[in-house]
Amino acid sequence: MADCPAQDSKEVLSFLQNEDIPHIMPVKKYGAEMNALLVRNRARNATYTMKGKGKPLYMNIAIDVQYLKGKNGKYGNINLGYVAHGLDWKPIRIYNTYKTRFAIEASYRIRNCVKCKTSSKNVVIRYLYAVIALLLKTFGSCCRGLTSLW
Repeated sequence: MADCPAQDSKEVLSFLQNEDIPHIMPVKKYGAEMNALLVRNRARNATYTMKGKGKPLYMNIAIDVQYLKGKNGKYGNINLGYVAHGLDWKPIRIYNTYKTRFAIEASYRIRNCVKCKTSSKNVVIRYLYAVIALLLKTFGSCCRGLTSLW
């Protein structure tokens, strides 16, 4: 969804709202109105109107504030906004739910990067190759991180 043009995401979001399907989607800090929403020091809920062709789309935005505390050499806070529909949750719960879901999606992306090519029809062998490929990918990224320390 993040790679879709704005008009496509408006169509998808309006479909989800019309069908009353609960969803969470991160928002991009784009445009003066969205920038103004994402600058305070407190977690909150806000409303945002997505304009464009057709009817405007009214969205509930859950904004969570995360304090950086020197993480990656950065200090201060960061406002993270999420379109949340059909969920009566606090912004911190929406943030944590999306964070865990994003980790699952990232693992699928990594798995697709290391997909092995084999002609074996044995599922165990194919699974073993996939596990070995994931271990090699993880080991390689760990080694890359260690070399940056030296």
